[in-house]
Amino acid sequence: MIEDVFFREDIDKQENRINLAIFGLMCAKPFRIWLQKSLGLPANAVIYPRVNVEGFRPDFAVKDADTEAVLAWIEVECGTDQGQLERYRKRYPEPVLSIWGRKADGGDLSLEEIAVFLEHIESDDEPQVRWNAEHLRQQIIEVLDGRVGRTYKDAPVSAAVRATPFVAQLTKELGDKLTFDVDGPLRPGQIRANTKADLGFSLRVYSRKAARTHSLSVLNQTGGQPSIWFQSKAKMLHYLPERTEVIERLVATVRDMGGDMETIGFKSKTSVPIETALDYVRELAQATLALAH
Repeated sequence: MIEDVFFREDIDKQENRINLAIFGLMCAKPFRIWLQKSLGLPANAVIYPRVNVEGFRPDFAVKDADTEAVLAWIEVECGTDQGQLERYRKRYPEPVLSIWGRKADGGDLSLEEIAVFLEHIESDDEPQVRWNAEHLRQQIIEVLDGRVGRTYKDAPVSAAVRATPFVAQLTKELGDKLTFDVDGPLRPGQIRANTKADLGFSLRVYSRKAARTHSLSVLNQTGGQPSIWFQSKAKMLHYLPERTEVIERLVATVRDMGGDMETIGFKSKTSVPIETALDYVRELAQATLALAH
């Protein structure tokens, strides 16, 4: 009997749901081998959530499967927490590894890299692995996009958000092509601003290939966070195949701002600081107008 496995996770917390999905997917050989190599762990390492007996502990313990000696610890964060990581490293003699939100955050591994790997995981001989992998990948995409774990209906953009510098300048550049009316279907040539949560903002254009809403988000801001998010190039090309040249220009603009629409997964997004995006409002408006034309 393994007595120190922790099994009372609070699944209301998104990070804990991701941890449980990672733990479950460790039974899949392709994922287990990749994760072990990515973190520099030996092939006989066992990764599991350990009972909290010291008052606080990292999310996972890493043990030698043969000797049961603790080899390392792993702390998972949807974002980053350098302070907590340092406290763990002072407390434990074993290495404390980090899995942080995005690759740019500087952790030993990132949720972003895990999501990319899961998009192409080899699972032909184990169909169940594909479902488990997609379950984890979608949770990661959701948290990296800044979305909460439930669906909201389209809602009008608040007056407070409309008055922010970025949205106000974008509104001015888009002129009468932009509507804040969320009622009724989006029409070709229209650009709609809506949101799904407080302090959010999404700029959408018509797409005949989007079966349910016939719309595609060009850019969005979530929950008042100081970042503007963009779809992957692959997703833009899929839903707006007739706008290839415009999409290429948008990709180049996002690259100039420090984002990357090209190498991320189909359902992933890339972000840039809103202060940077402020300097490119005209270019973003022109691209959006061309996408909606």
